[in-house]
Amino acid sequence: MKENKYDDQVFFEKYAQMARSKNGLGGAGEWSELKKLLP
Repeated sequence: MKENKYDDQVFFEKYAQMARSKNGLGGAGEWSELKKLLP
């Protein structure tokens, strides 16, 4: 069975500190370009 990285406490804590995790789409670097493609 595959390992789930989110079960690793250190990984999860670091991931939770990423801008994307804290700010949602606004923290995603690609969001400004992607939203231009949406109606």
